[in-house]
Amino acid sequence: MGSQFKFTILISQTQVVNFPQVALSPSIPLVTEVEPKSKKVFLQSLAAETQDFTILIVDDEPVNLQVIRNNLTLQNHAITEANNGFEALEIIKKGLMPDLILLDVMMPHMTGYEVTKKLREKYLHIELPIIMLTAKPLIYDLLEGFASGANDYLIKPFSKQELLARIKTHIHLSKISYAYGRFVPHNFLQFLKRENIVDVKLGDSVKEKMSILFSDIRSFTTLSESMTPEENFKFINAYLSRMEPAILDNEGFIDKYIGDAIMAIFGRKADDAVQAAINMLKNLADFNQERQKLSQEMIKIGIGINTGDLMLGIVGGKKELMVQ
Repeated sequence: MGSQFKFTILISQTQVVNFPQVALSPSIPLVTEVEPKSKKVFLQSLAAETQDFTILIVDDEPVNLQVIRNNLTLQNHAITEANNGFEALEIIKKGLMPDLILLDVMMPHMTGYEVTKKLREKYLHIELPIIMLTAKPLIYDLLEGFASGANDYLIKPFSKQELLARIKTHIHLSKISYAYGRFVPHNFLQFLKRENIVDVKLGDSVKEKMSILFSDIRSFTTLSESMTPEENFKFINAYLSRMEPAILDNEGFIDKYIGDAIMAIFGRKADDAVQAAINMLKNLADFNQERQKLSQEMIKIGIGINTGDLMLGIVGGKKELMVQ
């Protein structure tokens, strides 16, 4: 016989309005134009401060690649493209390091999250900024993006002006980080278990077994007295620029320059310091050959290496700090 159900429905006295359904479709543009309300805002000038930088765009959709490329090339950015995560990693592995990556999240075989995690095994946020591009707007998705190592997150469709503004901000921060990294090496921060210079505070220290290399120019005082202050400045810079690669190429970092002297630290093994010293002598020979052609005096250097327990840390006062 089947079942029978009876129920009562109240009739509403208010008018029902049927809203049209809106769904994302290929017709919705990836990048939109938004005019700033204030005439004092000149977003079109953003590129003037960030031109000549290389941006890697990673997206499996050719149309998306084309749209983003069109917007960025107008701003004088150099563009490199990858159709998937594997291709992006291969580009960077070959040494084509971009200043910033625009990374799609949902890609076949390897998601943007996975690409970011892989890159963060080698590159810090401040070394390689990554902005994720996605149509997934949920808070969970944003949190997953940041947890994987992304610097920022843009939800599609996004405005051209917002894209340019965020690119400018992250490249600017990256360049600031690079600048301070020349004074406070990232290796030093890593030993202190600090990712960024803003996290460093007075009293931070660590005890590690390391090798210290110290070198200086023999009879530099006598040599410097024969040169003007300008000549001394150029000479020191020319000499130090020849010594630096020998240290960096052997897993060391320069703790400080003291006039003509160099103090470098090697945290992996003593053999790295020894090889660096050998390379410094080779580079010195090349430097002296150039000086000889200019009828300039040959220089000699002394190098000392010591291995043992070393304290690295931050000393100073509340206003001024110094790595030690």
